[in-house]
Amino acid sequence: MSLPWRDPVRVSLAPGEVSLALRDFGFRGFGERERKLRPQLVLRAPAWKAAVDALAQALDPPPPRAARARVVLSNHFVRYAIVPWRDDLATPADREAFVREVFEEHYGSACAGWTLREDNATAGLPSLACGVDTQLIETLRETFRKARMRIAAVQPLYMAAFNRHRRAVGERGCFLVYEHGRLCSGSFQDSQWRAIHGARVDVGTPIEAAIEHEVLRHGLGADAPVSLCAVDQCELPSVFARPVTVLEQREAARCETRAHAAVA
Repeated sequence: MSLPWRDPVRVSLAPGEVSLALRDFGFRGFGERERKLRPQLVLRAPAWKAAVDALAQALDPPPPRAARARVVLSNHFVRYAIVPWRDDLATPADREAFVREVFEEHYGSACAGWTLREDNATAGLPSLACGVDTQLIETLRETFRKARMRIAAVQPLYMAAFNRHRRAVGERGCFLVYEHGRLCSGSFQDSQWRAIHGARVDVGTPIEAAIEHEVLRHGLGADAPVSLCAVDQCELPSVFARPVTVLEQREAARCETRAHAAVA
């Protein structure tokens, strides 16, 4: 495990944006420079390819003295599941096999090519697990290798946002992460995960309506605490129909267009 201040590059990958934050170290401390790139569509290719292609262009030439990178993956590129605890699973291999069984129940044969990871399973409690296209992970490793860099960590956006705001969300309720085109929501009670869903948010859909739909989907009542992390810009109402705590809201940002449409 690496310390955050020892990782000079932080990368966020999403279908519509690639963000790189480079830390500069010097005698007077360190500062941070951020670049935002807007990938262009790559036809007949995995959803993540345009973002990784834009990242490769941004790393050519490689950042000076940047040996390590921490990567956050958009929820567009990740699938989630709640994995129950089972006392009869004696080894880590047994647990890994059970996690895959859970994903197969949710996603069928599509998850055969996914890398699955569980988020700190605690004995006796359900855990949050994620699945990512193994080809995406391998392509990221190769992209950073060509830039003479190593990956310190790869983390899904929902998990990263939840960990960032863990103390604020309490022991029960619903935690939602909004990004352009997608709303990911998880519910929990007594600090135990109950369910997690991902929903497409079409252009023009009011964010309040999308939030209400997801909260009702979790079967939560009007008094359930709801927390929102909006990592992309969105128009929020001045007053929500139910109490919603906005923990994070991104302002508008300028991006430069780097990649061009292509046919893979």
